[in-house]
Amino acid sequence: MSKYDSSPFLALKAAYPEHEWLPWLFTTPPRNWSDSPEYRLKFWEWFSKEHGFTSLHDFYKLSSNEVEQLRRALLCKVNISIKFNHFCNV
Repeated sequence: MSKYDSSPFLALKAAYPEHEWLPWLFTTPPRNWSDSPEYRLKFWEWFSKEHGFTSLHDFYKLSSNEVEQLRRALLCKVNISIKFNHFCNV
């Protein structure tokens, strides 16, 4: 596992490259995954699909509180597939 910087995501991505692994769903995502423009775009595409968004205009429906909760969830590495009001409080 040290070969993959102790990252299950990186190990699984190497072992099963045909699968699209989503780093933000891992309890411990790889360091700096959000620095990648590719993964940031994939995250927002995934987020849009999970929340039934069909256009960029749908993002206006998010309150500033929901955006802050999402940010906190990403920072504390909570599985973000759960509802906004269940995110951890940091």
